[in-house]
Amino acid sequence: MSRTRFATGLLALAGWMMLTAAVGAQHELRHGPPRISAVGTEPDRIQPFVDWATFESDAQFFAPVELGDISDVQKPKTGWFGQYDRVYIWVTRPEANFTGTNFPGPGFTGELANTEGDFTWGHRLDLGYMTEDNHGWLFGGWHIDGPNEDRGFVWTRDIATNQWNWLRAERIDRLNDDTGEILPIQDRNNFVTGARDYILHESLNVADLSGFEVNKLFRLAPLHYNSVIEPFFGFRYAKFIDIFRRMRYERFDENGIPVPPLPPPGTTLEDPIFEELSQDFSSFTNHMIGGQLGVRWFKTKGHWNLSSQFRMFAAQNFQAYNFQRDSIVTQVDGDDIIAERNERFNSDAHRSEFVLMGEVRAEAAYYVTRDVALQMGVEVMHFGMGVARGINPNQNTEDLTLVGATFGFTFNR
Repeated sequence: MSRTRFATGLLALAGWMMLTAAVGAQHELRHGPPRISAVGTEPDRIQPFVDWATFESDAQFFAPVELGDISDVQKPKTGWFGQYDRVYIWVTRPEANFTGTNFPGPGFTGELANTEGDFTWGHRLDLGYMTEDNHGWLFGGWHIDGPNEDRGFVWTRDIATNQWNWLRAERIDRLNDDTGEILPIQDRNNFVTGARDYILHESLNVADLSGFEVNKLFRLAPLHYNSVIEPFFGFRYAKFIDIFRRMRYERFDENGIPVPPLPPPGTTLEDPIFEELSQDFSSFTNHMIGGQLGVRWFKTKGHWNLSSQFRMFAAQNFQAYNFQRDSIVTQVDGDDIIAERNERFNSDAHRSEFVLMGEVRAEAAYYVTRDVALQMGVEVMHFGMGVARGINPNQNTEDLTLVGATFGFTFNR
């Protein structure tokens, strides 16, 4: 009798130990860090570090789409998720006035304020996870390489008539776009064009935007018609680089008095004694560091997942300004070069401004498999006053707007 009781007790103890181990293994697999610590805290809510195998997966990522069996209502997804988008976006130009004596008249100049903009390509990536307890983490990154818009002109002299004329830079193939005739033979001082040309460039919109964010994510109870809201808050960093280049050509007589460099096209001028070609090159690097609040709304219906997001970002902008001027002064005697002098000047400065940023996304994703969806949408991002652009370090409070389209794919989102 005692041996039977002993055996029964031993089997019960072994079964209890196996059940405890199984429950513990399941808990560790789902949540990584313990859900509740010895002092009652929940460490997996305040830090994002979990093992890659935290969430169970059957690895059937390309299984058929699972549609709800009650009015197509589907349970919000949990576990790891990801999203990648290719971005085609319009970026406003800096508030710089490009009119002046550097470039010629009608058809070549104009007020190029930031009401104008240019398109460029970029990338956007989101990664994160959501637990069955309706909390998780969201990591995001941006990179936009561009735009890279500038304009160029050629200041050229026809030695047959001794007349100076302006040409657009794309016409340095020596072909007259108006008549289709080859332009007359010219002085051969430029190895690119094979003529006496000064090719001048001026930037319109040259920039680079990148950044990342880390957010704590929550999921609220489904709303009416089963749409879901996910608020989040976190840290964000954005780096915006604006590059500015302007070239000048100036002429001086033997007394050092400037000779007008921009007469009307076709005007005959005597050769100067000195010619100076200079280039101003500056770059502003904006390091914007701060916190953000956001919310995501989404609704799943059949194969479709419709979503929208809003973010508000408040940051301190630490600005670094670098300026460099290169100049080449050439002393000439008619068509002969007597001497040439190269000069370089450098300076830098640092500023700090406060910036508010808002971002809005609207997206539609179509699930082609259970976990993978093709997605397209629109993106609007606006940085308020406080962004440094252009060439003047004392005018460092411009704004910046980006508007564009996105297309890519999502995983388990």
